[in-house]
Amino acid sequence: MALGCGTSIWLPYFVREFGFKVSGVDYSEIGCRQEKQILQQAEVEGEIVCADFFNPPAYLLEKSDYVYSFGVAEHFTPTEDCLSAFASFLKPGGTMITMIPNMTGAVGRLQKFASRSVYDIHVLLTDKALQAAHQKAGLEIVSCHYLLSTGFGLVNTSGLNQSAPLVKIKNQIVKTLGRLSVLAWFMENKIGRFPVVRSFSPFVFCVARKPSVHD
Repeated sequence: MALGCGTSIWLPYFVREFGFKVSGVDYSEIGCRQEKQILQQAEVEGEIVCADFFNPPAYLLEKSDYVYSFGVAEHFTPTEDCLSAFASFLKPGGTMITMIPNMTGAVGRLQKFASRSVYDIHVLLTDKALQAAHQKAGLEIVSCHYLLSTGFGLVNTSGLNQSAPLVKIKNQIVKTLGRLSVLAWFMENKIGRFPVVRSFSPFVFCVARKPSVHD
């Protein structure tokens, strides 16, 4: 189950790589239509439900072995309430994977410079804060860390006047730093992985487990 699935490329990936039976929930009708098109183009099957994951159809509750979200949980406060809603889709003993952008490091500072409006819709969460929120939601932590050594390509200037001179300058800076991230990944393939630290990592992820009835 993917939550906030609109326009996600991951559902076809999960089918092809792991043979999962996939489904997704998104509140946006446009996003749901786009996700259905993605599944059709990938020639994979999946159920896409247009619904509010805080008040989902009852038949979806406790039906999934895995629940995945990318770039969703950091838009809600308190975070643990959002994660608790996510966990309601899990079977007892199921696994939840939560991925969010790391707005507490250099990527966040660049996003704030590039587009303050995009930056402001994010809750700033470190790995420890994300882990604590999962624990408050009643989940058992399997792993919670930063992901990738760099990734400035995550930054965007959506919603700004792209023809404005200052926005053009911002876009050029973002593109240049994005290319440096690609260069860093190339170097990692040649000489080994660089350290993954809060200051430069673009993502925070948490893998957590919903307690089973026998725990």
